[in-house]
Amino acid sequence: PKFAMLVSVMPCFLMFALSLLTFAASEPEMPILSFDGKAFVEAFNAASDRGRIVVVISPTCGHCLQLASQVNEVLQQYPEARLQVFVLWSPFMRTDNRMVALRAAGYLSDPRVQHFWDLWRFGSRIYTEQLKVPPMEAWDMLVFYKPHLQWRERPPEPTFWMQNRGLDVGQPYSKEALLNELSDWIEPATASR
Repeated sequence: PKFAMLVSVMPCFLMFALSLLTFAASEPEMPILSFDGKAFVEAFNAASDRGRIVVVISPTCGHCLQLASQVNEVLQQYPEARLQVFVLWSPFMRTDNRMVALRAAGYLSDPRVQHFWDLWRFGSRIYTEQLKVPPMEAWDMLVFYKPHLQWRERPPEPTFWMQNRGLDVGQPYSKEALLNELSDWIEPATASR
């Protein structure tokens, strides 16, 4: 069992190590805010005139970094799309910490992205309950909200969500599914070009 566990985490570790080698020398650190629930909810509600995506990921998980990079590619491809992305970097793996999250934030460098270091896993706890995800499994995920939804005492019902963890709940993540979901939000902004 210990060997099987080691083999299962090895691809994530190798991808993370390689990404740091190629990434560390070339990209500056992105600003990352310490998570404050009230400030996060205020920022979420302030962006209610556009589509919003909440991303809950680990800064050392290879799949998470790949997801972050692909979200950034989509944002770069559609610079006029009215979107706001909130990334909640959380400690899900032993190697996760704020300093690593500062570096990993460079994978999502688009100006429409706001980064938070979510030490207490607020996002994961909220989505575990709301989306009926098994405990400690609500991460490596994207949660979409159409414009005008407001976060009150509880988050609004998501418009859509995807997970990249192989769970039995939620749409499995793929870049194609991401583009498909965002097409309604992207096309109106790009049609005026």
